[in-house]
Amino acid sequence: MATKFKIERVVLSDYAVVEQGTTKVTLAGCFNQLVARAFPAALNFFATLTVSGFSVGEHTLVFSFSIRPEGSEETFYNLRANLKLEIGQPTTTPSFTADKIAIDFPIQLPSVQIPKPGSYALTVKGENLDTFQRIFNVDGASTPEKGGK
Repeated sequence: MATKFKIERVVLSDYAVVEQGTTKVTLAGCFNQLVARAFPAALNFFATLTVSGFSVGEHTLVFSFSIRPEGSEETFYNLRANLKLEIGQPTTTPSFTADKIAIDFPIQLPSVQIPKPGSYALTVKGENLDTFQRIFNVDGASTPEKGGK
């Protein structure tokens, strides 16, 4: 039976950096809402997935990302990511059990064309992976004619 993985959370950010030789991830500019100056807006951002269910050994994950207006079935952005990793035996006694290993995967989502202000659903699917949906908002920039300063 194939391992079933679970996405615990998805954090959206402007940047994500993985420290070489470790699993440390630094996120900068985390957000739930973005502001664009004009629409359609070309956005580049990261979706960092925390995935659990790993054990010692080799694993292959295939993620499929899609973005659509919240409440709509019509997607306007799709991306596929293939990841291969090997988890080795710990050199010290771990403070977790093998079925509790969770790993963060920052995935860059380049050139996302947001058509207009509103709420959007980022959906992540994959083989042997629970589907996860993350809602985020994109608003227009305030200008003097829109009542801004």
